[in-house]
Amino acid sequence: MRYSSSGIIEQIRGRIDIVQLMREYGVSLRRSGRNWIGRCPFHPDDTPSFSVSAEKGLYHCFGCGASGNIVTFVSQRENIPYSEALQRLAQRAGIPWERAASGDPAGEEERILRANRFAAEQFHAWLFDRREGRAALEYLRARGLSEETIRTLKLGYAPDRWDALLETMSRAGFSLDLLVGAGLVRRNENGRCYDVFRNRILFPIEDLQGRVVAFGGRLLGEGDQPKYLNTPETLVYRKSETLYLLHRSRRAIYEEKAVLVCEGYMDAIALWQAGFQNVVASLGTALSASHARLLKRFAHEVLFLFDGDEAGRRAILRGAPHFLAEEFRVLVVLLPEGSDPDEFLRSQGVEALRERVRSARPLIEFLIEEFARTAPGSGLDGKMAVLGEMAELLRHVSSPVRLREYAEQLAVALDLEPEDVRAELQKLGVRLRRSRQRAAPRPSAVSSNLESIEAQLLQALLIAPEYIPEVFGEISPSDFRDPVHQEIARLLWAVEREWGSLDPEALLERCEGTPLHAPLARLWMEAEELPEIHLRIRGCVVRLLQRSLQETEQEALRLLQSGEEVDEETLARELAERVRLRRAAHQRLLEINVQTPSKEG
Repeated sequence: MRYSSSGIIEQIRGRIDIVQLMREYGVSLRRSGRNWIGRCPFHPDDTPSFSVSAEKGLYHCFGCGASGNIVTFVSQRENIPYSEALQRLAQRAGIPWERAASGDPAGEEERILRANRFAAEQFHAWLFDRREGRAALEYLRARGLSEETIRTLKLGYAPDRWDALLETMSRAGFSLDLLVGAGLVRRNENGRCYDVFRNRILFPIEDLQGRVVAFGGRLLGEGDQPKYLNTPETLVYRKSETLYLLHRSRRAIYEEKAVLVCEGYMDAIALWQAGFQNVVASLGTALSASHARLLKRFAHEVLFLFDGDEAGRRAILRGAPHFLAEEFRVLVVLLPEGSDPDEFLRSQGVEALRERVRSARPLIEFLIEEFARTAPGSGLDGKMAVLGEMAELLRHVSSPVRLREYAEQLAVALDLEPEDVRAELQKLGVRLRRSRQRAAPRPSAVSSNLESIEAQLLQALLIAPEYIPEVFGEISPSDFRDPVHQEIARLLWAVEREWGSLDPEALLERCEGTPLHAPLARLWMEAEELPEIHLRIRGCVVRLLQRSLQETEQEALRLLQSGEEVDEETLARELAERVRLRRAAHQRLLEINVQTPSKEG
């Protein structure tokens, strides 16, 4: 039995590194650009043809065509059913199997998601209700948030009553047990139920698929309740694996290969509104290894932008080891003492913050200063204390190249001999070793299909599925000439209409075991985020339209010249219209001024 398990697979990916898992199965992999390559474990492979994308959690062999996700790999490697592989990985990731096996649409998780979606819409409506949400809306506007931002992020308000949401959702048919399970309602020891969120501004928290999985609530005004309150962990929400705004920021993060990490909802929203759209925020908890693994799928560089106080510095120290372990380039954006990102933006402006981001300091420099500031003693004793603190962090780094670089930075900063610093770090348990020179990997062959306009368009639509309705308003799947591309185009169009929004990884799971799985996996593996992707899509559409019109013209001319019995006047009119349309398409292509890249370009 195959479970609808895309949400479970997403959690497994957040907790198990696919590259590390494959190495445990004896697959030797080395980095090649954004991906990892090695010899395929599924067929005799003389040259490395096996490619793994840690960012997307996928693999593809350009030799035998084997492809899939982390579950498919275990299933194929162990020769066990997909469901059994899913069970093993879920248990390894610490996800109860009974939870993983309840992935049917009528299951508990889907009911919680429906309840959250309803609650988010109700909170949003209350915010714009003049009687209920006036003070909350005025507060948000006073904090500098535009109505567009408020509506786009679906911010809301929970009235100052014990049962406002409970009554509303009960009347709508949601059971009391479901509301308690979703973390929207709490039941006390006497059995009395009441709303978790009261007199609070609500921030819907979305997962990577854009589904509301939880809420953060800020108390409006003063009171004896905590200032911030989050949904407790539920079947669909784990705070150590979720980041605020990641669903909305992931494309900007992927394009820039860098992510700004801050702490608070309002900080993240202020940054997002100001144009820093590669921002995320932790959810009232320390940054975790799961957070680092999650962000590694989209970025290679992380910039910590925390409050300019002791608490902000402690947050950096707690989060740094996880990001060093994932081989991020880690930078620290320094703010004045006592300032936070939101306040700095309002008082100093966007350009001042951009300059702070541009001048962000490498984590190692920042930490050396921090440890030197708090180290007991001075002179050589102080330097040894700094080395000891740094060794605690550097034990998390596995890359020998990065370790040597950090050791050299330490030597310069502490005015010590590099050899002495390396020797001391080794004594303190840091795995320093001489890095070996490797031959540059040969670029893997790219098939002609992936060079085609059709493949480029399909890849762009997998990255930016919101353009699917627009594209198929102008062309149809039959405009694709490659039979496989045609079938994938039909699938994208059907799934977009069925699901409302397309998730490439859920689509791959749906295609598991079908002839479309391997070519779809390969398209997604090779897809790259590009700036102005909408122009790339328009360029591909116009070129396909030109080709289709040209073929129609040629067929019409053939009929006119063949002597077959046709209505020549009607055919001539159609031919003239096709010529006009093709010229218009050519003019649009010139206006777009986009050239589809070829292998040479």
